[in-house]
Amino acid sequence: MTKSAIPGENRRSFHEPLANKLRDALAIGLFVVLAGYVGYSGFRLALLLWQRFS
Repeated sequence: MTKSAIPGENRRSFHEPLANKLRDALAIGLFVVLAGYVGYSGFRLALLLWQRFS
């Protein structure tokens, strides 16, 4: 947080710029997609190993 010459300007705003919200949404979306892919791959591997050793 930088100091400003305008009084009351030093407080942190709860209204983030749209670019930050878009970046956060994309990051969360990418995380969900990758986590889903890893979960699916793990489930598929578990099924293949179960078939192999049963």
